[in-house]
Parts: sequence; C-alpha cells; structure tokens
Amino acid sequence: MLPDGSQAWLSSRTRLTYSNRFNQEERTVELDGEAFFTIEKNEQLPFIVSSKEYSVEVTGTKFNVFAYSDNDLFETDLVEGSVLVYKSDDKAQQLQLFPNEQAYLSNGEILKGLSKYVVTQDFSNGIFSFEDRTLQEIVNWLSAWYNIQFEVQQPDMLSYTFSGKFRQSDPIHTVL
Repeated sequence: MLPDGSQAWLSSRTRLTYSNRFNQEERTVELDGEAFFTIEKNEQLPFIVSSKEYSVEVTGTKFNVFAYSDNDLFETDLVEGSVLVYKSDDKAQQLQLFPNEQAYLSNGEILKGLSKYVVTQDFSNGIFSFEDRTLQEIVNWLSAWYNIQFEVQQPDMLSYTFSGKFRQSDPIHTVL
C-alpha cells in the first residue's frame, strides 16, 4: 500500500522506491522489476511509474508493468482506465493505451498491440496467467522471475506459442 492509497503487487526481485515527497508534490515511483498497480484517482497529481528507459503515467487505473533493468523486455498491459507510455527522457512521443492493450518494446521501438498477457486480479492473488505467448517471451519472463538462465537447444521452438496459469510460489520445475 502506497501513501496515497494506491496498491502495488510486486514480483520476484522487484524493487519499488519513492521519495518522501510522494503524495504531496508528486506521485512518482521507480520500478526495477514487475508490478501490478491499482492507482487511486487524482487528476491533479498523475501517478508515474518510471523504469530504466520508459515511464507510464496515469491518473487512476489498473495496469501491469514489466521492466527489469537487467532484461531488455519492457511491457505495460492495461486492465482498466488509460495510461500514457513514453521514453523517460522524451515525453513528447507518447503512446496512449486503453483497456486490453499493451505497449511493448520491439527492436528499440515502443509499439502498441492487443494485450497477450492476461493481466487480472490473478496477479494480486498470487497467480500468473498468460495467453498465446511465444516460448521466447515466456523464457525471458521466467528468467526474470526466477533469476535463472535458459538454454534452448532447438531455437525454432522459440516461436511456438503457449497459454497457461501457475502460482507465483510454484518452483521452476513445476512451471516447466
């Protein structure tokens, strides 16, 4: 629970920091990892999630951000409301998301598409759920969550898609 009443559910190895001015002069948090947010509405004081390269700005909504500093993958999935996504050092080029849309990084460019990650309250209840994700995306995500490296011996399999659900507390051998 954040000082303004907003909530953040954090994934493994995630760091979330904010200043002592939070909720008075600003509502900015620094994220290194993955978190699902439920933000208290405040149109006069937007809530900003700042990561290594990108920021997500909202006034009140539910969304997920995946942005580990040691991983090139960046994603924001929107459940409710709307958000603006922009490069942290260039707010001029913004991408606006609406429910069930996703912003993701591809070849150094931020793009928008339909959300593939089923971001629901399952995340806050300790459940991970994904739909039609490539094995490459899943491997990247599992590497960040479990802090392990994978060696895929058949690279053509990286484009295969999968759907599934598992508990955050499941050991890696159960997930696999």
